Amino acid sequence: MTAGRAAPAGAAPEDGGSEPSGRFTRGIALSAATITCVWHATIDTVNLAATWSEHRSQAGQLAAWLAVAALAAVGTWILVRSPAGEERPGASRADTARICAVLALLAGVLAGLSAPHGDAIGVGGWAWSGVGWLGVLFLLFHPLRELIAFLAAHLALTAGVLLADGVLDGAMAPLLAVNVITTSGVFLSLRWVAGVLARGEERARAAVRDRAAVLARARASDELHAGRGERYAEVREGAGAVLAGLAGGRLDAAAPEVRQLAALEAARLRRLFAESDDAPDPLLHELRACADVATVRGVLVDIAVVGEPPELPPGVRRALVEAPMRALATARAGARVTVAALPGELAVAVVADCDPAALAQVSRAVLSEEGSGSADGIGDGGRPGGGGSLRSGRRNGADAAGADGVVSVTIQAGEAQCWVEARWSRPGV
Repeated sequence: MTAGRAAPAGAAPEDGGSEPSGRFTRGIALSAATITCVWHATIDTVNLAATWSEHRSQAGQLAAWLAVAALAAVGTWILVRSPAGEERPGASRADTARICAVLALLAGVLAGLSAPHGDAIGVGGWAWSGVGWLGVLFLLFHPLRELIAFLAAHLALTAGVLLADGVLDGAMAPLLAVNVITTSGVFLSLRWVAGVLARGEERARAAVRDRAAVLARARASDELHAGRGERYAEVREGAGAVLAGLAGGRLDAAAPEVRQLAALEAARLRRLFAESDDAPDPLLHELRACADVATVRGVLVDIAVVGEPPELPPGVRRALVEAPMRALATARAGARVTVAALPGELAVAVVADCDPAALAQVSRAVLSEEGSGSADGIGDGGRPGGGGSLRSGRRNGADAAGADGVVSVTIQAGEAQCWVEARWSRPGV
């Protein structure tokens, strides 16, 4: 089963339903940005203008007002550009938001020190609420502890300004406490709503992804089952014909060609069983299953591996094993199997003392399955004069556009031995 690219947010995964688009979290983010900007443009501006002549430093107040305006614009940009539905912005934007939150605290200190004496939380202390809204804007989708730390720092700095003015007494302390409860309650409530929406959308996305994964596994299982059913039908047809021929007396069990045919069908059956085994290297596992059948017939089989074979799709493995399996089924006394893994290539070669007539049958079978190729010097029953060869090639028909590469088969015959090689090449190699 091949893995596909993950569907983007808002896209519909294959048969898994549509992922949430993040519109709720984006909506709460835009609401926070709108409130912050409108609050500063209206209430903060009106309070600043109403107490303009009373401020200790009008330049300081103007600088603080402009700083808050600029930070509000930056905070809006960060929230709007953050991916929809993510509980936190990207790492770089999160760090930028934290830096801006610190700058907002400094702007609040500047506004408090230049405000009318003792009026840091009154009409002249317009920055008390304005800076609080900036904290919500920057830390809306950050961990809750960061917003709480920001509000605590804002409270401590404001209390420090009041203490420096000498007005943090028994009358001012309850007023400050009331302001803290009302403003912080609004800020934390908005953060709580944003967190609930973000977690809900994340759970919904996870559910959609889980459903898509379940459906993908089910489709892969169905395809695997259907493919094994087709291969089982092929094996059953071949093995059934041999068994029916033996039972009906049409085939002689003592005939070498019948034994070789039975060995071939047994190897196919063992390979079919091996395909479903959970083995570290499926290709070598299937080759060893074919070699076991030859060993039962008394053939000495040696398997050598050079390099580390890559993971291959089942269709490519079947194409690689088919011709070597036929060579092992027709070997008389000994066979050597070599698996060589090279960059972008994998070769499975068999050197065996095959019967010439059986080798001719292997050649015709490979030509029949590949649908292309040529045979030179390989007769129907005699020894090939001075040797012969067959070459054929095809793209794996199980995958569209030959995405898994090309498998080519070469068969050469000598006086006493034959050489069969199946070679896979990665696409583009």
